[in-house]
Amino acid sequence: MSQCSHWRASAYVGGPNLLTWYGIYQQNNHLALSYATAQLLLALTEVMMVRYGVRIKNDGTYYQQVQQAVGLTSTWTTLHQLLTGVQTQAPMQERAQHVLHLYQETVKLAQPMMQANHFAVAEQAVQIIDEALVALRKNPSTDPIP
Repeated sequence: MSQCSHWRASAYVGGPNLLTWYGIYQQNNHLALSYATAQLLLALTEVMMVRYGVRIKNDGTYYQQVQQAVGLTSTWTTLHQLLTGVQTQAPMQERAQHVLHLYQETVKLAQPMMQANHFAVAEQAVQIIDEALVALRKNPSTDPIP
C-alpha cells in the first residue's frame, strides 16, 4: 500500500472529522449535525475504499461496492446502511450515535493499514466514544439533542 493511502486513512480516522462532529453534536444544532454526520460518513466510507482497494466503477455503485468489499453481513455495513437510510431512516439523535459506532468499526478494520502513531490517536478517540455512549445510555438527559 502506498504512503499516500496510509496517510489518507490515518488522517480520516484519527483526524479532525470526528472532533468537528463532536463539537457540533454538543451545540444542539440538528442541521449542522446532519451535515457533519454526512461528512464523517463519507470520510469513513473513503477509508474503507482505500483499505480494501476498491476501484469505484461509478458514483451510483460507490456505497454498494465498498459495502461488498467490507462484507455485506459485517457490522460496518449494517451501520453504514442505517446511516444512509437504506435500512430505515432513524431520528437524527440515533443517526448521530450510529456514526460513532461506524467510526469505531472503521478503526478496527483500518488498523492494519494505519501508522502506529495515527492508530494510537484513533484508539483514544474510540475510548472517548465508548465513554460517551455509556454515559448517554445511563443518563439520556445528558444528550444535547432531544
